[in-house]
Amino acid sequence: MSGCGQPAAQSAECRVLLIALRPPMGSALLEVPAHEVEVFLRNAYSEVSPGSESKQLDLDTELALVLSDR
Repeated sequence: MSGCGQPAAQSAECRVLLIALRPPMGSALLEVPAHEVEVFLRNAYSEVSPGSESKQLDLDTELALVLSDR
């Protein structure tokens, strides 16, 4: 289940990944080659294994920095 503004993804014919972005104002449907997403995710997982993200990046500090620029 996705909430307001959350992306939703589904495969189409196993060669294309459809990513729907539905923010409060407007929407977009992105079509991305599934193979490129697979390569990207394999590379990402080899650099940062699932579950170890918080050891690599302090999201609370990064979010505070982004919000302080407003």
